[in-house]
Amino acid sequence: MDKRANEWSILRTVYNVQECAGVEESERPDFLLTKDGHGAVPFGVEVTELFRNQADARSVRHPDYLDALFRGAPHMHKDDRKPFALSWARISDSSGGVTDKNVPMILTPSIPEADHRRQSPQLSGARGRAATPSEAGTSTSSSATATSPRETRCRTSTP
Repeated sequence: MDKRANEWSILRTVYNVQECAGVEESERPDFLLTKDGHGAVPFGVEVTELFRNQADARSVRHPDYLDALFRGAPHMHKDDRKPFALSWARISDSSGGVTDKNVPMILTPSIPEADHRRQSPQLSGARGRAATPSEAGTSTSSSATATSPRETRCRTSTP
């Protein structure tokens, strides 16, 4: 995804642009939005990064963080314990044969776009990053994202 398309994606995650009287692309800031009922005065939106929470921000700013958790290191912050709770999985092939046991993983619930919009006051001023599908891991049937040392999100080799 090119830079401008990524900025549009993040903008749409935080703001319902369909409700805006006007949306104009700009360079600094990235967008000028005009909302009805605000005197038709545009306000600027500079897209930096979007994270779901501070734990996700730490995992991006410290690329070895998740790998360290998989190796048994403590969480960097006490608030990371819940979003980065380790689970253990058994991996099976398509015929049901177990290919790997006790694989550490972190399950992260998927957040629908509408929920991002409802949380936008919490996100204002927060820098964040929208993960690409390859960075987020694989989606499971329970609407969760699994991240394990064997996925591309992790930077070190599998033990």
